[in-house]
Amino acid sequence: MLRHPVDAKARKSFDASFPNFASEARNVRSGLCNDEFTPYRSIKSTNNIWPVLLVPFNLPPWTCIKKPYTMLNMIILGKTTPGTDIDVYL
Repeated sequence: MLRHPVDAKARKSFDASFPNFASEARNVRSGLCNDEFTPYRSIKSTNNIWPVLLVPFNLPPWTCIKKPYTMLNMIILGKTTPGTDIDVYL
């Protein structure tokens, strides 16, 4: 059961591959996420907004997704989805 990224197999594999990084508590572990929404609550609108959020995962599971710890990294505006070109923005 995955309740937090700490429980993920990829995280455990990374910790095993890089034990020096995993042992240092001050190293920042973060997640980058985005989602589309249409402004002005209009389904027929041709504009899209893609907020890109940065979330630190060093915090306990009950605090890491809370508002004070979620950082808005950038906003991608456009008429279409960024698709595979999102790396240009990042």
